[in-house]
Amino acid sequence: MTSLTKQLLLDHCKIEVKEVNIEGLGVLHVKPSTELQRSKRIADMFDKNGNLTNESKQRRRVNLIIDHICDKDGKAMFNEGDSKDLLALDGSKLDPFIEAVMLINGELEGNDEAE
Repeated sequence: MTSLTKQLLLDHCKIEVKEVNIEGLGVLHVKPSTELQRSKRIADMFDKNGNLTNESKQRRRVNLIIDHICDKDGKAMFNEGDSKDLLALDGSKLDPFIEAVMLINGELEGNDEAE
């Protein structure tokens, strides 16, 4: 049995870009959130009284796209400045992208098929 070291932990938790084939469109690259992104999103979800804000509920799907969809090298495809454009898109056409992100993040069944 190997003792856990700082380097083993850092290596184990590196960001890995995964590929998901979106039928009719091609390969989508998806990466998990960094700890900083995750902490920021969680902090932004609540108001000063600890209540979930309506804005965070409304932007959840767009935030998933911004935080997770990337190029093959892991560079984000979208940023916060793209929120307005993303919010104006056909929501049903975004479903395959949201499902791909959720699949990679283990939020949907069939995670073994993600690779």
